Amino acid sequence: MPKVISSKQYNDPGAPKGAAMQERCLTLGQNIRNERRNRNFTMEELVGLIDISESYLGLLERGQRTPSLECLYTFCTTFGVTPNDLLLPQTKARGKNIVVNDPGATKRSDNYEAALSLIGAMNEDELEYIVASMIHLKKMSHGGRKTRNKN
Repeated sequence: MPKVISSKQYNDPGAPKGAAMQERCLTLGQNIRNERRNRNFTMEELVGLIDISESYLGLLERGQRTPSLECLYTFCTTFGVTPNDLLLPQTKARGKNIVVNDPGATKRSDNYEAALSLIGAMNEDELEYIVASMIHLKKMSHGGRKTRNKN
């Protein structure tokens, strides 16, 4: 039977979080701070734009709080970014969302989601190259033979 979380536990900012959730909160906070600094906003200027307190912004940037969807949306529209730009780890080289060899990826679905985040960050030329490579690999894995459906 799944564990039921009461609304009190869910809304309690002091409620214990798993390591994965803590990592996500830290990533989100770092990305918010990076976006703010990249746009040369002080904390005071940003809170004036998005109508939150400076102390709450500090907690978000340190990964100690998780914003509501409304707050996340406001950050995205203010910065001109997507939710993935704030929620996923960023590479330093290109500023793209990349999750490679994720140690937490234990299921096929985890690897699928990691692949989707990579694909979402690619331009058209990169996508064409990846698709061509996948078709080539698929052909190679079947020894160049076409497979038949057995019905």
